[in-house]
Amino acid sequence: MAGFETTLRASHPLGSEIYTTEEVAAALKLSVRHILRAIHSGQLEARKTGKHYLITRDAVQKYWESLPLAAQEEG
Repeated sequence: MAGFETTLRASHPLGSEIYTTEEVAAALKLSVRHILRAIHSGQLEARKTGKHYLITRDAVQKYWESLPLAAQEEG
């Protein structure tokens, strides 16, 4: 998740950074649609404010760690 800090927008009242779906998608090199699906399926924790979702850095880290590792090709 290198470079994720450069998209920092706001600080959470409890001390964790907060990101938008667009920022998380860009940082993880995924589509916004993919991030929204993860939110709707419960894989990625987010808070909804109006039309927007806000996602903490901790939630992004947990989601990242929940993704399966790529299978290594046998040589």
